[in-house]
Amino acid sequence: MVKIKEPTIDYPNWLPKEVRKAVEIYIKQRVEYANRYHNLFPTYWEKERANINKISNAFTNSSASTTWSKLLKKSPDKTIKFVTALFHINHEREFESITVDNFAKEKESYVDVYKKCKEFIYALHKHNEEYDGGLLGDYYKDIMPLLDNFLTMSHQHFCDFNEYVEHSSKKENSLIAESRKKHSKKADAIYFIRRISAFFRTEFGKPMNAEIAELIQAIFDIQEYDEDNIKKLTKDVKNIISKREHSAK
Repeated sequence: MVKIKEPTIDYPNWLPKEVRKAVEIYIKQRVEYANRYHNLFPTYWEKERANINKISNAFTNSSASTTWSKLLKKSPDKTIKFVTALFHINHEREFESITVDNFAKEKESYVDVYKKCKEFIYALHKHNEEYDGGLLGDYYKDIMPLLDNFLTMSHQHFCDFNEYVEHSSKKENSLIAESRKKHSKKADAIYFIRRISAFFRTEFGKPMNAEIAELIQAIFDIQEYDEDNIKKLTKDVKNIISKREHSAK
């Protein structure tokens, strides 16, 4: 197996050393993970490398040349936390998008499985009652607790996941721009705008729309977003944060 090496990034002089160090630490940890678990997750580095390529623009594109200094002045610790959060946002965007798309289909399949499992349990119970065990023998006592536990635990998982999807859907003013083409650059940009806004509101206590616009220009090379556009796109973010925090209690 070829050992994965850390990618080379040409950091500009304007990037604060604290931010650069945080980026380097994140990348080093991901490379170490990719090498350690390559046999278990052979495609991990391919996705992570693409993630690093995209997010590294936030640290090399001149559109963000003043952003990081502004954030550091507000809070060095929260700025370093945000560096890692940026990399995670891209992974979570992919996960949430796939989750919302696929769960509707899986939901139908699960409901069918759940229904048939309950019918199977009823059939076993009926046979056991009519024939005092009969051909089921002692296996009935062994399998019934397992089936009951399966129904209980799987249904709880289903309810929990269904709630998550509800909070990730357009019904709840989703962070995912479902009204746009799902794989378009603008849909991704809008997701980032809302996630960054949520982070800034939670950690810094302010929306910081100007900084968001600069970061989006750097990451996606999209020039059309300014403070006014960001404000419109994030008008429901405060409500989303509140709903997600409430559902987690």
